[in-house]
Amino acid sequence: LMKYFPSAFHGENGSDPWNPVRALIDGFNNNRAKKVAASFRTVLDETMSSWSPTTTKFGGLPFLSFILRKPTPLGTEFKTKACTETGMFLNLEIQEGKMPMREKQYSKGLGATAAISMRLIEASEYSGTLSSERQRAKEIRKREIIIGDSFFTSRRLCVALQEKFGHEYFGALKTNHSGTPKIQVGEIMKDWPGGGYLVLVCEELRLFFVGYKYNYRKNVCFFLGTWNSGSTVPGEPYYAKWPDKYGNLLQRPVQRPDVIGQYFDKSNIIDVGNGLRQNELALERHWLTYNPWFRIDCTVLGICVTDAYLAAKYQAPTIAGFDTMSIRDYAMHTVYDLWNYKHSAQPRSMIRSTSDAVEVILPVEAEGSPMRSSGTSLEYIMEEHPICYTAQRTGSARDGKGQLVRRMCQMRADGCKGQITTECGHRKCKRKQNSALNKWGTTQGTFIC
Repeated sequence: LMKYFPSAFHGENGSDPWNPVRALIDGFNNNRAKKVAASFRTVLDETMSSWSPTTTKFGGLPFLSFILRKPTPLGTEFKTKACTETGMFLNLEIQEGKMPMREKQYSKGLGATAAISMRLIEASEYSGTLSSERQRAKEIRKREIIIGDSFFTSRRLCVALQEKFGHEYFGALKTNHSGTPKIQVGEIMKDWPGGGYLVLVCEELRLFFVGYKYNYRKNVCFFLGTWNSGSTVPGEPYYAKWPDKYGNLLQRPVQRPDVIGQYFDKSNIIDVGNGLRQNELALERHWLTYNPWFRIDCTVLGICVTDAYLAAKYQAPTIAGFDTMSIRDYAMHTVYDLWNYKHSAQPRSMIRSTSDAVEVILPVEAEGSPMRSSGTSLEYIMEEHPICYTAQRTGSARDGKGQLVRRMCQMRADGCKGQITTECGHRKCKRKQNSALNKWGTTQGTFIC
């Protein structure tokens, strides 16, 4: 894997410094644009693929970024866009260096920073185009709302986004404050109490500016948004918390505009995905390499696994315990299924049962409610359930003593004698088996003779 994986995604342009991963990134973006239907509200942020060179400046890469506030500050930086409902990434763009980024689309007219946002928004606009619903949204030019942190937010971006796509934007404003009343509002609000906010509107450009103070001792927070990106009426309050002199936790609600509450509720979506990938799945940490392209491949692979995990939790949280399953357990179950599960050449929905079908009990969906299905033969059942021999004994597993465990067969296929030593390796069957209080004792699951 480490030897051949980095050579699998070369692009077609040999003069491109990022050619070894260009096809991987482009394929990722094209696939997500077609197949991942996203919410009308999306978020922009950064993602890092950590890389620490030891002998050369960039360690074999054309460029490295350093972002001090990130958990892994040195490496390849991606600007990313994600769905705020599922958390799935929709688009990745490699930050190739100062001069190469200035040559990309929109850079000459808007500047490098606003151009990055425009490219991310355009590349995954109406994501999930294979869906008729998303095609309809594109035809009627349904508005989307994009939120972003202070790197992306600027007056240029808000104006260009409305003119080019007709979408809405709201984000925190810090350094890119040219053409906004940030300095004046900061002076006005410096002595305001916590919970106070000031709203200014620009009808000509259809923008509004918000200065908000959540704590008297803290600096003013600034936000910039387009006309219909949210409401400035008071919404869900922020709860300030602090310990009293006895160590008891006290709290009080601090009012804030509804649009700011929604911003803070969704703005960390990409950071959550990055945390799952970097800290829990941790492919980059375990697959050590001297090849920088393999490291980027691992990052994108980790993003795909994380997105599959988040999609499963969003779409069917109670199936197979996705709601309580860690991402590492999910990855292990997925690898096991891919390795052992025999897929039919025909989609399951197209397989029709016959009159002489054998009724079988498939994995238990919930306690006391088994899922029933029909198969035409025992061979068909075995295609659906990977079967393996079990050497589990009733005695100590360490010394190998005791008799082989005899389990009750729940399939009741022809020829079943009731006592078996083979078991199903499907994750739902395993889950039922491992739910026994005594893991060394006799357990019941779904087994085949």
